[in-house]
Amino acid sequence: MSSLGRPLDPSWPTNRAVLVLMPAGALIAAVSATWVPGLAGTSRLWAVALGAGTMLGGWAVGRELAPDDQRAAFVALVLGFGTLLFVPGVSLVLLFATLMLTRMVNHTVGLPATTLDSVVVLGLSGWAVADTGSPAVGVVTAFAFGLDAWLPDGRRRQWGFAALCLVMVAALAGAAAEQDRVVSSPIVLGVPATSILVGAAVVAALVLHGSLTTGALRSTCDATGDPLSIARVRWGVIVALLVGTQGLFLGEGGASSVALVWASLAGVGLSGIVPPGASPSGNAPPGMEPDGA
Repeated sequence: MSSLGRPLDPSWPTNRAVLVLMPAGALIAAVSATWVPGLAGTSRLWAVALGAGTMLGGWAVGRELAPDDQRAAFVALVLGFGTLLFVPGVSLVLLFATLMLTRMVNHTVGLPATTLDSVVVLGLSGWAVADTGSPAVGVVTAFAFGLDAWLPDGRRRQWGFAALCLVMVAALAGAAAEQDRVVSSPIVLGVPATSILVGAAVVAALVLHGSLTTGALRSTCDATGDPLSIARVRWGVIVALLVGTQGLFLGEGGASSVALVWASLAGVGLSGIVPPGASPSGNAPPGMEPDGA
């Protein structure tokens, strides 16, 4: 029924580590919810969900962006959890929308997205638009659907979903023109602080350098055992960068909403600075380690 689902298989050591870290993250978030700036005013129940979800989402996005680098996923996990604790207003929904968009484009499972998958991705992206107040998320989603249709082994029906995304964006833009708001809050465009721009540029340069200098991937598709397409993985990185970039120009709230996405990108970029060891864990045949979510 789905070509995007990747259950956490506890037979893999790194998956077991994530299964342990998720409740640990939930506990830390619940205990610190009353005094850390990122969770100030958050109920303990929602803090538990944020803590566990950020651990899983950050790690999973790292796995999608750098399939051959297990270390990158854990660096992304640590940076994402730190971001949750100290940056108010992050969007967990947007992080998981990014995960699904990159997975749809890079075909890590090895099969094209089913119609149900595309409906779920469309709905999740719509939720992210509502959560962040940014219709630009819908534009990036339309771009991702178009990429999936255009790249090898794509399906033409994805062009239809790309068109639906653009219709959604047009409807939101019309509502903004009439009511000076999108969903529940107005869009305030603005250039981010120089420090934010420089930091984002450095992270983007590191991630793109690592992606563009990578040759054939060792990791293989979950379902088919075929080698992952380096072209699709690279385009998946571009999609994640676009999701992160669009929020930077929506004022302080927009920059905060994409902070978890940038944390995952930073984890991949920083891990790529140090060459991997001689025996990378979790990349042995028969395939890429399933990462859940």
